[in-house]
Amino acid sequence: MAHDIAFVREQGMNLVVVCVADHILDSPSQREQTWKAFERQYGLPTAILGANRHRVYGDKRIVGWLSSIDPARLPWRRAA
Repeated sequence: MAHDIAFVREQGMNLVVVCVADHILDSPSQREQTWKAFERQYGLPTAILGANRHRVYGDKRIVGWLSSIDPARLPWRRAA
């Protein structure tokens, strides 16, 4: 499944932000499963970001950092 992803280096840490459909964040089990799957896939601290409402879930360091920036500033690219 294709998705938008941003690989970022922030304060010396490599991290991943993956854009997902907002409904994934509405379901506690689905958001946990999705987050863990992407974290395993990329092997880096990961957060998932809702496509429209921009809610964030995942690694606490990333969640805090993302709350202070505009997601449009991230280096998004399409991943298969």
